[in-house]
Amino acid sequence: MFNTKIKHQLQSQSAELSELRQLRDGLDREMLMLSINSSFEIIACNENFAKALGYTQDQLLGRAMAQIVPQYVSKLPCFHNFRAAVAAGRSITDDYRYLHADGSLVWLHAHWRPITDATGQLSHVTCYATNITTRVEKASENTSFIDALLRSTAVIEFDLAGHVLKANDQFLHAMGYSLEQAKGSHHRIFCKPEETSSQQYKDFWATLNRGEFVAGRFERVDSRGQTVWLEATYNPVYDTEGNLCKVVKFATVVSDQVAREQEVSGAAHTAFEISQQTDVTAQRGAVVVNDTMHTMRKIAVDMQAPPAGWRRSASNPC
Repeated sequence: MFNTKIKHQLQSQSAELSELRQLRDGLDREMLMLSINSSFEIIACNENFAKALGYTQDQLLGRAMAQIVPQYVSKLPCFHNFRAAVAAGRSITDDYRYLHADGSLVWLHAHWRPITDATGQLSHVTCYATNITTRVEKASENTSFIDALLRSTAVIEFDLAGHVLKANDQFLHAMGYSLEQAKGSHHRIFCKPEETSSQQYKDFWATLNRGEFVAGRFERVDSRGQTVWLEATYNPVYDTEGNLCKVVKFATVVSDQVAREQEVSGAAHTAFEISQQTDVTAQRGAVVVNDTMHTMRKIAVDMQAPPAGWRRSASNPC
């Protein structure tokens, strides 16, 4: 019976060991692996890790980890948290910066696990990681793009019913509201009553709720009731499940431009009317000139013809 129990234990341990080896081998094939000793020197890494940093495995073995990370990393919270976790024997997961062989930055999302020996002393620390460089760079680019938009453009967000979720300072300043005043209010506070009661306004929100993009020049009113012209786009936004969740409006105030255009249009209209009046006057003048010329020609003809009495006197002199 005793031998049977030991046999079952050995079989169980063997099965568990086999499972762990399969897990390890799977992780080694799919992920980046790095092991360092208690002095933070590299004692093992797989081909995936070496390739991600532009090295061979042999080129990395024996090197201090400090040689493959930027110098400023030692001042970052992620480094101090990592050191603290290792000292406490705890696992830790975070995003870490490494240096590629060409000097460029490589971002890894890594899970570190301290491994102890039979006596409970730290043997080494192993991490399994994924390369997230492309994702981090794209996220940084998107963040920079959004920050630039927020600095230079009036931005406001609405829920699908048209209520204000949030707005940036540029929009609030242009419309004369504070965020507390605008948040939760309906889009109609920025519109004239005759617009919000129209079928066109209902169609406008129906279009946005179908996920369609709307762009144009819009006449709006600020908190004082003054007209504000906006060149704007209304952009449907989807959540991670692909469901339409809100509408973001990007706008530029063009009130001054519209005013100038209206002035130019008014001047053009006035010029056209003057031109029309000038044409009529010219036409009338032409008629007068023609009549005068006709009269003058008639007078000239009459003056050239001798009087009938003059002829008779000439034939019968005194």
